[in-house]
Amino acid sequence: MEITQKSIGQGKVELTISIPVADVAKAEETAFRKLQLNLKVKGFRKGKVPDSIAREQVTLADIRSKAIEDNLGKWYIEAIDKQGLKVITNPELQITEAAEDKPLVFTAIISVYPEVTIGDYKAIKVKHRAVKVEAADLTTALDNLRQEQVRYEDKDKAVADGDVAVMDIGAKLDGEVVKAFTRSGYELYIGDGYFAPGFDDQIKGLSKGDDKTFTLHMPADYPLERFRDKDLVFTVKMLGTKVRVMPELNDEFAQKLQAKDVADLQEKVKESLVKMRTEQTERDFQTEVLEATAKLAGEFEVPHVLIEEEVHKMEHEFEWRLKQQGFSLSQFLETKKQSMEDLHKEWHPHAEKVSRQDMIIDQISVIEKIQASEAEVQNEIVAWLQPYRDNQGKLTQKGKDSLRSLMSENGQLYMRQLIRREKTRRLLYEIATQNAAPKTTDKKAEPVSETTAEIAKPKAPHKSTKADKKDNS
Repeated sequence: MEITQKSIGQGKVELTISIPVADVAKAEETAFRKLQLNLKVKGFRKGKVPDSIAREQVTLADIRSKAIEDNLGKWYIEAIDKQGLKVITNPELQITEAAEDKPLVFTAIISVYPEVTIGDYKAIKVKHRAVKVEAADLTTALDNLRQEQVRYEDKDKAVADGDVAVMDIGAKLDGEVVKAFTRSGYELYIGDGYFAPGFDDQIKGLSKGDDKTFTLHMPADYPLERFRDKDLVFTVKMLGTKVRVMPELNDEFAQKLQAKDVADLQEKVKESLVKMRTEQTERDFQTEVLEATAKLAGEFEVPHVLIEEEVHKMEHEFEWRLKQQGFSLSQFLETKKQSMEDLHKEWHPHAEKVSRQDMIIDQISVIEKIQASEAEVQNEIVAWLQPYRDNQGKLTQKGKDSLRSLMSENGQLYMRQLIRREKTRRLLYEIATQNAAPKTTDKKAEPVSETTAEIAKPKAPHKSTKADKKDNS
């Protein structure tokens, strides 16, 4: 077998594989024997047709076709094994030479994992940022809680920013009533420009009983096409003003929020802030560890197919988040004036970064011989299925479908990959934390005030090998 290999970009290679005449002849002889066994010739039992008669019944094209059908996959696997390639996708196979008494030549286009070289990741140091809650932070958080309990009260005053204007509104375009802007007893918060561009400025200063007629020119990029670059004539009759009243920070307010008193509320809010900032600090720490690890890796091209897989994963997650908010992906694209292709291009850089990090993590898991146990896989499946159980704890139909998918061969491989990657990340976090821990000295260690990532001078890099690839399959 002769093999030539060339890169064709986007993480793909093309193999040209030539099978010697002797090997082709051997495969054809085996193919002929299989065809002979199934021949039906009058006067002979099935499988007992003599060679001379069988060769009259079976064409060379039939034999060659059977030989290729039975052996092409085997020859392909032998070729990628000899080349030491770690294949991502199924190959695109094409016969390029199949003449009699000549080598059989075919090509295989495949996406492959590149060689990933890792530096001394065991020298990475990342410190956790200290979590602090200042008095000003607590005040802001309490004010935000008060904002959520704001109420509006009628007051005899002129409308200003922050007030709610209560009014009847009429609108005309070229003398015709515009129903889209016609309102009765409409309550509008003044200050955010929600109703129409420039409308709020015309309302400010009006009081109960005031009438006003004014013209607004709609901008050329107004969302509703029929009003773009048009003049709308509005008539407004003020019915009243509602002013914003924020509750006082007192024990009564605290008790409405399930606290004993103001002091108890302050303590609960502080605990919440500490928890939230601790979680954010942990996310920042993990991001720095992974980025520091990525900096130690040598340059390699991320296969296009892996980036596309990550983009589609992002699409599914984004669509799910939109559904939780009551929107569809098509509605989002229509509002943003984007196509799905535009969104994919926007996501591409992040998808490439994530794919690159995953490949680095996979290589480290091979170096560290990290595996997923059967118990870990089963526990992970149980966790995945939890959202698909009814009130009695039984799986819904969607849960049953998910279980079948997770228990399939591909599903099991996917779960093992997820677990290996998570265990590898945890190892890296532990290494970075231990390296950043202050050394034992006579002096009291200074508190950590900020996050820093330090990368020691790399030792000899570890390069993925053929044996590594088999371990990581």
